[in-house]
Amino acid sequence: MTTEHQRRAARRNGAKGGPKTPEGKRVSSGNSTTHALYRSSAGPVTAGPFAEDPEVYEEFVRSVIRGLRPRDDLERIAGREIAERLLDLERVAAFKTVALSVEPARRRGSKGDDLPSLPTPADAEDAMDRLSRALRLSGTATRQLRSAMLDYEKLQSRRLEADIELTYAGLTDLRLDPGLSEAENAEVQETLWRSLKEAARARDQRREDMEEFGMSEDGEFLEPWAVKVEPDPAPAPERDTAPEGAAVAVDHGGQESNLESGPADGHPHDQESDDEVAQLTLADALVDDSR
Repeated sequence: MTTEHQRRAARRNGAKGGPKTPEGKRVSSGNSTTHALYRSSAGPVTAGPFAEDPEVYEEFVRSVIRGLRPRDDLERIAGREIAERLLDLERVAAFKTVALSVEPARRRGSKGDDLPSLPTPADAEDAMDRLSRALRLSGTATRQLRSAMLDYEKLQSRRLEADIELTYAGLTDLRLDPGLSEAENAEVQETLWRSLKEAARARDQRREDMEEFGMSEDGEFLEPWAVKVEPDPAPAPERDTAPEGAAVAVDHGGQESNLESGPADGHPHDQESDDEVAQLTLADALVDDSR
């Protein structure tokens, strides 16, 4: 068990280390923001070899948010998080380039000339350490970007479902409202139907996109065996050779055909197509019901 005397000694020893001057403390406080990959705060890098222009930084963030088309403050905050993670990936790429291009001083000649000496095992170990750090940072930035995008997808999914429910509720109430004239009823009803179709179409498109990338509707990644994979088309059946003694016709291209046995697979030509049957969306079903 640590005694009070040991704790006081540890505090005294700790106070002796680190920078002493205000300038040294200021520089030390920015160590984790050298390339912005170990810091917890957002914003552009303002110092060091990876410094960024604040105006360019803000314009990039605004451009990403505009492309995501957020509908409320919550989606705008999630969109800014996506922009930050995209910038992290660019910073990782820059850091990787610099880290792998640094040439250790010991690689140079012993007399200080510009003729490099042969690499040593220590040089190779140092290069592997830099590469390992760059790969770790790249993996972290990729995971954070994926997490931010999934959070935004969940927000949009809930909003799309809410839009459909609210529009359908308004359409139902409109049918029961006797205070509107026939022309007003038809105009507003058409507007609601159009909004309902657009919301349902956006929802169905999102489901298709999620399935294509192997994710469920709630934004979670599916297991490998749960991902929808289109089967390969079945190979065409091989043509049977004509039985001995059967009548055979020869066309101008030299192709033989059996005139007596009929189709090779023994089935009539009116087979059902294997094309996938399209499913009605909620909006289509409601339109059919209204008719």
